[in-house]
Amino acid sequence: MHSNLYAFGDGEWSSEAGLEGTIFAEESESSDVRSNFSVFMSTEYYVDWNDGGDSFVFSPRLRLDQHDSERNTIDFTEFVWVHVEDTWEIRTGIREEAWGVSLMGGVVDVINQTNIVEDFFGAKLGQPMINLSLVQDWGILDLFVLTGFREASLPGEDSRPGLPFALDTSESDIPLQDREIIGLDYAVRWQHSWESFEWAVSYFYGTSREADIDFNYDVATPGIVSTYYNVNQIGAELLYIWNGYGFKYESRTVIGSKNRGAELGTYTAALVGFEYTWGSVFGSNFDIMWDVSYMHDDRKLSFSALMEKDVFALGILNLNDEFDTRVGLGSIWDVKDDEGIFLITAERRIAESWKASVFAVYFYAEQKETPPEVAEEQTAAELANLLAGFEIFGESQLEKIIDSFGALVVEHGVYSNEVSSAIANLQTIVDSVSFQEDNKLAIMEDESFVRVLLTHYF
Repeated sequence: MHSNLYAFGDGEWSSEAGLEGTIFAEESESSDVRSNFSVFMSTEYYVDWNDGGDSFVFSPRLRLDQHDSERNTIDFTEFVWVHVEDTWEIRTGIREEAWGVSLMGGVVDVINQTNIVEDFFGAKLGQPMINLSLVQDWGILDLFVLTGFREASLPGEDSRPGLPFALDTSESDIPLQDREIIGLDYAVRWQHSWESFEWAVSYFYGTSREADIDFNYDVATPGIVSTYYNVNQIGAELLYIWNGYGFKYESRTVIGSKNRGAELGTYTAALVGFEYTWGSVFGSNFDIMWDVSYMHDDRKLSFSALMEKDVFALGILNLNDEFDTRVGLGSIWDVKDDEGIFLITAERRIAESWKASVFAVYFYAEQKETPPEVAEEQTAAELANLLAGFEIFGESQLEKIIDSFGALVVEHGVYSNEVSSAIANLQTIVDSVSFQEDNKLAIMEDESFVRVLLTHYF
C-alpha cells in the first residue's frame, strides 16, 4: 500500500477515495435490491510539535450510498490530541482502541462500537475518551474514561446485507435512559511481555457495546429497537511465539448481560487458536499466512451471538510482487449447528496510487420449517397466543402492546384494514426474531454478495 503524503502548513495530509459496487445473489425478504453502489472518501491530517511530545490527528470519513440512507454518513474515526512524556502518555478525543490478539476479534475488544453499515466485518466507530497510559518496567497500564456512548449502526430498511425486520430508530417509545444508555464508561488494561510471552488483563464497566432487541410497543407501525445493558467485563489475553507459530488465547466474563426472555446474568466467551506464516513457499517469493481459531460463547438466545461455537480459518497468499497482490480464503463455521460464512478476498495495485479489491461472502444456512403445531398457535386469528409470543423480547410489557392495539381498534374498528395489517405486522415481527437456537444464521441466508472496490490514494 502506498499513501502519498503532502505537507499542508506544519502538518501532513493523506487521503483515499473510491467507488464500491455490490451484487447480491438473490432478493431478500426485506428488499428487492440486487445491486448497489456507493462512494467514499477518508482523509487524515497529522501534525506534531514540542519535538514530537505533542501531536494531533484528525481523520474524517464520508460515504454516500445509492439505496441505503443509513450508509449516508460522515464520521470521525480520530480527532485526538496526544501528549507524551518519558513514563506516561495521555490521549484525549475521539479515537479507536483495539484489544485482543486474534484476527477473528470480538472477544475482549469492547471500547469501540461496531459499524456494520460501513463494513460487515470489523469496522468500528470512533469513541470519545480520555486515555492515560503509564509505561513502567512492570508493564503498560491504560486507564480509560469514556463518554458519548454510540449505538450500533445497524442496517436500515433498504440495507443489504440487512435484517428481515425493520429497526425503529426513534427514541420516543423507549428513551435512552430506559435502555440504560446513560453516564460514563470506565476501563483499565494492563499488558506486559516476557521473552516469548505477551499477555494482558482488562476490566470494563459501562454500557455494553453489544445490542439486544426489543419491541417498540406500537402495533400500528411495529418495529424493533436496540437495547443495551450496563455490564462488568473481565478480559484476558495471551500470545506465545514459538518457532514461527503464534498461539493465542482470549476470554471474557460479562456480568449483567441478558439473553432475550431471561433475567440479567453472567456469560463467558473464549477463543483459542494459532497463526503461522510459511515464507518463501517452495523457494518462491510467495508467503502464506494461516490463522485457525475456535471460539465458544455460552449465550443461546442473544441477538449479538448468532454463532456461538465457531471455527475460524483464514489463509492469505502474498505474492510479494510489485503490485502488492494478495488473495485470501476464509470461513467461520458453527460446528454445533452446521451453518457458517465463507469469504474470498483479493486485492492488487493497478497503478502507483490505485488499488482494486474484490470481497465475496456466502452465508450457508437454511431456514428450518416451523412445526405445524407451532404455526397454528401463532396465527393471526389467535391474537392472545400471538401476543404471548412477545415474551421473547427482553423487557417487554404486554400491557403496552394491548393498549396500543386497543387504541387502533377504537379508532378504526375491529374489522378494519388497519387492524388486519397490524396483526399481520405483529406476526411478521415475531416470526423474524423468533429464530431457533440451532438456526440463528438463517436470518442472513439471502444476503450472500460480491463486492468490488476501486480506491485512489492521494
